[in-house]
Amino acid sequence: MPKFLAITSGGLHGALEQELKSLGYTGIEKREAGIIFESDWKGCYRANLQLRCASRVLYPLFDFPAQNPDEIYDNIRRYDFTKFLDLKGTFAIDTVVKDTS
Repeated sequence: MPKFLAITSGGLHGALEQELKSLGYTGIEKREAGIIFESDWKGCYRANLQLRCASRVLYPLFDFPAQNPDEIYDNIRRYDFTKFLDLKGTFAIDTVVKDTS
């Protein structure tokens, strides 16, 4: 089953988690940017329409640690984006960075 990421503001993680549970979503995991949950695509559309504490719902393609910008680009180059874009298409990279020092 696909996993989706419901994006929320820092102080709303708890409220979003309860909202997802009350709507019957499973596989809930807290993350830095929001909450991961499992659902089919119909449930993703429903979440986009019904969640009040989430600003949007995303479908993460992959997740990996990187220590510098080169590692980000090296990991992204490994993914076959031709499933989504033609060879002249472009895309944006959205990262979540946290200082672990």
